[in-house]
Amino acid sequence: MKVHIGLAGLPYEVELRFWLACKLLMSSSTSVQLHKWDGKSCDILITDLDSEQGQIAYELAMHSDTRVLFLSKDQYIEHPAGTRIDKHATASAIAKTLENMLATSSDQDGALQGLLGICLVQGGNGHEVMASNGTISVVLRQGTRRIYASSRDELEVAKLQLLDASWASVSITAPCEYQYEGLVSESLDNFLVSACHHHRSKLAPISDAAYRLKLWPDLIAFPDNKEARRLSSALYRKGWHVEQLAEHCGVSSETAHAFCWAMQASGALKLDDGSQDVAIEPVNEVLPPIPLVQRVVRHFGLKTRQTHA
Repeated sequence: MKVHIGLAGLPYEVELRFWLACKLLMSSSTSVQLHKWDGKSCDILITDLDSEQGQIAYELAMHSDTRVLFLSKDQYIEHPAGTRIDKHATASAIAKTLENMLATSSDQDGALQGLLGICLVQGGNGHEVMASNGTISVVLRQGTRRIYASSRDELEVAKLQLLDASWASVSITAPCEYQYEGLVSESLDNFLVSACHHHRSKLAPISDAAYRLKLWPDLIAFPDNKEARRLSSALYRKGWHVEQLAEHCGVSSETAHAFCWAMQASGALKLDDGSQDVAIEPVNEVLPPIPLVQRVVRHFGLKTRQTHA
């Protein structure tokens, strides 16, 4: 299957790096067709929001299922969807970002829907979204990694209806803290781990890629969930293929895949690129030895004469 990628409003030197990045993808057996955006649909749209053409392309993409990778000098600009990439990113970094987007997209095709699919699209982007299914409504706050509802019962029903195809979502364009007064909330990690575990027999395998956690999940509601703790610990320390992870942690394959789906939907999971960017244990600071005289002074509570350089 060929992946169609459109470019909209990119500066010439940035466009060249994207062309090189796609060459790198094609060398790894990923079939890519890169072209200037002409208003037609594509699998991924790459757009520069600092240009007029890029803004128009972005707005049109928001009304379709097109995945967006955008560039912008404004670090505080808010968008309901899309992945930001630095304008100075190298071709190899761009290729890795595109590879991650394609892997997530292929995992979702035909396998996931409903509230879990909404979480996957929004996972880790910091935006706020209201999702509704009939009389049930929840608010996903990716920035604070929490999910809100009007009652605890609604949250429990939302877990049971996680894969219901009738879920719909709308972005909250001007979020305010007072909007959530009187609502009940739960850690998004807690919510998704519990819901995905409940639906584990219905979830397709996530993929055969290697994954690791970039964030330690908030599982405070599951202090006795030994399976989740073992999976979190293993994924935080190094990258794993899910089948190997299940064997290592002594859990079923379904449980391991469900946990990884939950972590990817919460934004805590990433593809393992072999980098060691997670500190496994704090490094103990080595202090210089204290001279013998000072140790004696401290032990007996004596005072020493201060000297100045």
